Amino acid sequence: MQESPRLRVAAAVTREGRLLLVRHRKEGEGEYYLLPGGGVKWGESMVEALHREVREETGLEVQAGRLLCVSETFYPDGSRHIVNLVFKGMERGGEIRPSSDPRVKGCAFVELGELQRVRLYPPMAAFLQRACAPGYRGGGVYLGRLWRD
Repeated sequence: MQESPRLRVAAAVTREGRLLLVRHRKEGEGEYYLLPGGGVKWGESMVEALHREVREETGLEVQAGRLLCVSETFYPDGSRHIVNLVFKGMERGGEIRPSSDPRVKGCAFVELGELQRVRLYPPMAAFLQRACAPGYRGGGVYLGRLWRD
């Protein structure tokens, strides 16, 4: 049982109207998609964690932009509480390559209009479609409890 919330950072990286997603597979859960990112380690800043996690999962180097949203995940059995912080991510180099994480089965840029069709965790496709569209000026939105799995 987790005693405090886990802090997870993620990057919303877009390229030509498409959003970068990482395909995951966990035993017993099937396949689903996440924004690239992961947990913040003790003594590591959120931006450092974002750079490390995106590089580990995708091979891309990113710069963290403004905070787009915060959401929370509560597992029904009380075993996990995750605070998700999503930043705008700007590509700064690197090339997409396979991840060393066995749960990561690949990554791809998905059309913003197709986000509603993928199994995305947390389920924030509608928000991401707005936040990643050209001209979006918002930021720092609290989306609340989106994923209770």
